[in-house]
Amino acid sequence: MQRALVVLVATAFLALAERAATPVTTASGFVSGIPGRDAAITVFKGIPFAAPPTGPRRWQAPAAATSWPGVRVADTFSPSCIQTIVTEKKPWTYEFMAHGEISEDCLYLNIWTPAKAASEKRPVLLWMYGGGNVEGSASVPAYDGENLASKGPVIVKAKVVVDASGQSSLII
Repeated sequence: MQRALVVLVATAFLALAERAATPVTTASGFVSGIPGRDAAITVFKGIPFAAPPTGPRRWQAPAAATSWPGVRVADTFSPSCIQTIVTEKKPWTYEFMAHGEISEDCLYLNIWTPAKAASEKRPVLLWMYGGGNVEGSASVPAYDGENLASKGPVIVKAKVVVDASGQSSLII
């Protein structure tokens, strides 16, 4: 699955479209991003990189993401993986904690890029959240990728399944 993730990132986001509204081709379909707080950054939120690990897929190796029709507007973070949601766990405060909806369907990427043309060559930083394999999310407020992307690299953050025993259940 690591290869599929790298292929998705490489094919879809190293060859970016000139504007956020212009669809980008991925292995599963077209996606369009949104401008960041800084209009020089394009953000793609909630792009599936694997099939949901639910039902008969639960506890199986990840499978390819299901294709979608049309253009997927990547403007909303996906749910965080199943975990107990708390507002703080000292010394960690609100901005370091996962918030909002949780779901087993949580294998998604969030991407921030300063690239404006497909011809731009940018380094890619793949960032995985901490949390001791029992909590965390790629959409935690303190880990927003826009500031780092403004320095030049493409920032890719992946959500991965965590479980109550503290072991990663599905390794990418």
